[in-house]
Amino acid sequence: MENDIITIECPCGAVFEVEKEEVDISGDRWTHCPKCNRKLPIPEEDED
Repeated sequence: MENDIITIECPCGAVFEVEKEEVDISGDRWTHCPKCNRKLPIPEEDED
């Protein structure tokens, strides 16, 4: 599911689609809010 669009709401109020994604050494996925630049975790998607 590489082409899924992920929308995130930041505590600053910005709602945005993830365009750039970072993965740390533990495998957690992160993005940055385009409005306040806060680092936000990308939620894991459940595969049914």
